[in-house]
Amino acid sequence: MLFEDDLHAALAIIDRPEVLQQEVSGFPAFELGAACNVLSFGRIAAGDFEGARKSLMQARAHSERGAGSFVMGYTSAVSGARLIVQGKLDEAIERYRADMLAQHAPLDKSFAPAVMAAAQIWALYEANDLAALEPLCAQFQRGISECVTLDFIALAYLSISRMHDARGRSAEAQEVLDELERMGHDSHLDRLVSQADWERVRRAVLAGELDRATALAQRIAPVCPPLDPHWIYMADDMEGEGFGRIRLAIAHHDHALASQLIARERARQTGRVYRDIRLHMFEALLLNDKGSPNGAHRSCARRCSWRGRAATCAASSTRAAPSSRCCGRSTSTFCSPPTRARRRPIRTATSSNCCWPRRAPTSASRAAGTTSPTRCRSARRRCCSSWPTAWPTRRSPRGCSSPRTPSSST
Repeated sequence: MLFEDDLHAALAIIDRPEVLQQEVSGFPAFELGAACNVLSFGRIAAGDFEGARKSLMQARAHSERGAGSFVMGYTSAVSGARLIVQGKLDEAIERYRADMLAQHAPLDKSFAPAVMAAAQIWALYEANDLAALEPLCAQFQRGISECVTLDFIALAYLSISRMHDARGRSAEAQEVLDELERMGHDSHLDRLVSQADWERVRRAVLAGELDRATALAQRIAPVCPPLDPHWIYMADDMEGEGFGRIRLAIAHHDHALASQLIARERARQTGRVYRDIRLHMFEALLLNDKGSPNGAHRSCARRCSWRGRAATCAASSTRAAPSSRCCGRSTSTFCSPPTRARRRPIRTATSSNCCWPRRAPTSASRAAGTTSPTRCRSARRRCCSSWPTAWPTRRSPRGCSSPRTPSSST
């Protein structure tokens, strides 16, 4: 049922204590390991990451008793995917590499390496490690298309397509999407076809072909949503209708609709750090489009500490990733610190006989003789005990003959 993309029906059969808590060995243990993997899929979709971890531990135990490398491959793939969804990208990549080294069965005898490769391709793309990603794609792409469930097929193929785009190979990227769509039609998997279609919409927006992107989106057939509206499939964390409609709304400058869609996606589920980062990036693009680059920068910085740095901001502007170019514009326009220096408020002096006015001298004050227009900033530095550490960026007071910026401001 999982291969038919009917996760709810599969969970209804296996999510029972009398099924999962059996002490068996051999082939029955192999089957129970596969059942625990399916259960972990469902719990990740529901946002129950601790429950998914426990199911994966059960799957490993059953797989060891059943000696099933195929099941163990899925356990490794789902374990890393759970970490990615939670924003632990480095940990996921290290786990994938260790598990790939531990697998000795060749690809023609076991599909386990291909399953793990599909998940690792997604992780390497998100880490922007295209050098490590490309040889993995060449080795495992065919195996992935033949054995992996829908979400891992979509995640791997979208990552491969975007890698080709980032390398300047647009035709190859299009071929990968064509193959993904063909697999969806051949297997009667509407969600797989939808993933390919929404990726085409994203590419059209990036290319500046907004009319074509809108036309493509209008022709995408609706996919039956999960029974639980709060469920989120792993492939939808990378691309799908939710992100696609936000992207189109921002590209069309429909700020009200974009804000509404972002709020709706946020309300579906909490705890998905990877998805939350994407939504903050969309929010930053929206604020930038509304003419608020500083607000966009704050939204960007709020969630761009993934992997210990601003991962989504640091990605190259040429990388065709939604995290760095959600609406066809590079986030470098607002993810870098604002070019205008921030102004610091001028503090009043503690000395009552300070000779420097808080504001620039006016014609009335000059006429009244209440201030000396020839005093410059260095004079204020000598007489005021509350000299700011960095002088505010603004024009010197009128009449100041030789203004001088303090050395502490550099």
